[in-house]
Amino acid sequence: MISRTKTRLSGETVAALTRKHFPTAEIRRIDELADGLFNAVYRISGTGALEKSVVLKVGPSPDAKVLTYERGIMKTEVEVCRLLQGSGVPVPEILVYDGSHTDIPCDYFFMSYLEGVNWAGVKERITPDNRRKLLEQLGGHFARIHRIRSERRPLGYRTNPAGRWGEAFYKMVDGALTDGEGMGYALPYDRIRRVLQKDRPLLDAVTAPTLVGYDIWAGNVLLDPAGLDRITGIIDFERSFFGDRFADFVAAGEIFDDVEQEPDFQKGYVSVSGEPFIVTPDDRRRMNLYRFYMTLLLYIESYRYGEEAAVKIRAHIGQQVEKM
Repeated sequence: MISRTKTRLSGETVAALTRKHFPTAEIRRIDELADGLFNAVYRISGTGALEKSVVLKVGPSPDAKVLTYERGIMKTEVEVCRLLQGSGVPVPEILVYDGSHTDIPCDYFFMSYLEGVNWAGVKERITPDNRRKLLEQLGGHFARIHRIRSERRPLGYRTNPAGRWGEAFYKMVDGALTDGEGMGYALPYDRIRRVLQKDRPLLDAVTAPTLVGYDIWAGNVLLDPAGLDRITGIIDFERSFFGDRFADFVAAGEIFDDVEQEPDFQKGYVSVSGEPFIVTPDDRRRMNLYRFYMTLLLYIESYRYGEEAAVKIRAHIGQQVEKM
């Protein structure tokens, strides 16, 4: 899909950046990976350090229009991938990160290339037995991500953190609402803010915040193409934050809608966490808020696509926003 935030580079520029960081390797092929909706992404193959391929990810230019939470999120992705190294979660290794804007006027990084096909692209070919295996593996990976506790880290997004989860989540949603107001979208802003204020005590009851991926949907989960029964990679952690782990369970689009109806996922989660998988009425209420926030982001993010696509997206999810 065409996206106004992508900074596409010429082949010569991609090659120059690659030669700078991998000077002894010979470049043999450069391919743009078009699936992403926010950053420009390239796969570079060749000899030496490029034999198994590397991926170059390029952030938006400084003058690109981005949402409040999207400012500086490339650095978030880099930090989260580094946090998850050695955790058992199959994430790319960050090889180089450059936020200096000396080579190009954008943040960029190189990471290892993970083999696999994304779940979304092959979901019609996944057998019921394979789906059970994949969900159990996925549950384990979610639990490994949630092992990373906030400790003394502030909650919410790295660029706009807070001390308590209720405050952090309010700031996250308010940022999106402010973006929507600035774009002139007709949404029930005051009503949404009132609901959030009312639910602050419910959110502040979260006493063990963890790392939350919040974008582990079918398009960001890679599978072994040989059997479609093994997860080989999880990518795109730029939306991550520290907060309530239950937020992750509502963001698994095209994998499942209701985590309480997925015993195989729960089995995998419990096998790693070592704790019973229990969802309380308060957890459900919070998950509804996180589900709404994801819907709100999808609505407001439509600004960066062509107008025809944006109108369709807003029409599709606008009614869900109005139900808040």
